[in-house]
Amino acid sequence: MKFGDRAFRSKYPFLNPVVIIAFLIGVLQLFISHLTPDENKFWKTLTHEIGFALLVAVTIWLTFEFFSHAESEAIWEERIEKMSKNVFFGVFRRKEANALVLDSNFIRSGLHITYNIADETFIDRTGRTQSFVKLNAVLRCKVRNVGDNELSSRLQLDCLTR
Repeated sequence: MKFGDRAFRSKYPFLNPVVIIAFLIGVLQLFISHLTPDENKFWKTLTHEIGFALLVAVTIWLTFEFFSHAESEAIWEERIEKMSKNVFFGVFRRKEANALVLDSNFIRSGLHITYNIADETFIDRTGRTQSFVKLNAVLRCKVRNVGDNELSSRLQLDCLTR
């Protein structure tokens, strides 16, 4: 990854040539101001002030670019998420991207079943008392239409007996 590469610029967008040149000139100006003899008060002060101003400008630039880049990333991530959902809806005609039931228009969630089991008896056709196990089930769930058409659904509970 080189300085001018697109990968480098996308990873470090705040490090552009202008910032680096301003930083180097600021450091050079401060260095020159400390090497300038005290007799040249004007040049010593001028180079010191220019160097310090450039370093402050670079600091402000980097801070602004860092927070601006973070905000821009958040906006782009939100846009990409919206586009992904729209593409998913356009292709699969489903409102839920994380509901990977692509063959169905309905998704069931929050299934709660309460079973009550009791021993019972009944009188059969011959008049004899027969024992059996009685099972009552109370079922609750939420069914949601994830298709783009308004449809009705018939709920069905299949019970297997032995």
